[in-house]
Amino acid sequence: MNHSFTYEFIISDDVLQTDADIPPMLMQPYIENAILHGIRYRADKHGLLKIHLFTEGNMLHYIVEDNGVSRAKAQNIKKLQSKGYQSYGTAITQNRIDSYNQLHGTHASVSITDIYHPNTTDVAGTRVSLLFPI
Repeated sequence: MNHSFTYEFIISDDVLQTDADIPPMLMQPYIENAILHGIRYRADKHGLLKIHLFTEGNMLHYIVEDNGVSRAKAQNIKKLQSKGYQSYGTAITQNRIDSYNQLHGTHASVSITDIYHPNTTDVAGTRVSLLFPI
């Protein structure tokens, strides 16, 4: 993407000391979506992707934030540029989380929310939060 964004990893020391067993490629679709459907469409090419990992109690928190265009705007762009391609990455990942919960009797979850500019209703990006038992 021709250096149109920067990224930041924030990984707490407690995560590095944890022997967490997390299914591989669990966050990949969300990181890819942040880049391809959010940051890519910023007009100023000053995208920022933040990946933050930390533990709290017996849960691993995995947060992906971007300052891309809103999910609604990305959806509109996708409709205008549609070439018949349908992405299933996040749906497949949700199914994997559901299956993991069922198999292990856990409560892993993922949520996707908009980030707003302070004191406005203007969307400033997207946050994906995964809570995973460790």
